[in-house]
Amino acid sequence: MAVGDVISGMSSIAAAASLTYQPSAGTEVLITAVGGNGAGSAPDVYMEVQAGLTDGSLTNYFTLGGNSKDNLGAVKLFLNNTNYLVLRNGNASTQALFYSGIQTK
Repeated sequence: MAVGDVISGMSSIAAAASLTYQPSAGTEVLITAVGGNGAGSAPDVYMEVQAGLTDGSLTNYFTLGGNSKDNLGAVKLFLNNTNYLVLRNGNASTQALFYSGIQTK
């Protein structure tokens, strides 16, 4: 991977489980979007995703969804090998979670 390359991933995540993305040592990434497929029936589909940063020991989340009908969270999260992305499925059923961004270093 090189500076300017797109970073993205998605996975089907069980209830209360997490998806993590940890850049390799020396690499830095800007995450610009995170989200999930949500729960409920259209047009009332609610995303229940907790996104945050972790160092493998401490984790700080912010919540996307709840009362929101948006399935996409526009964010600016800078990641490196020490502080990296964690997405937690806050739904009672399996959700497809995703992240997208760009390599900056």
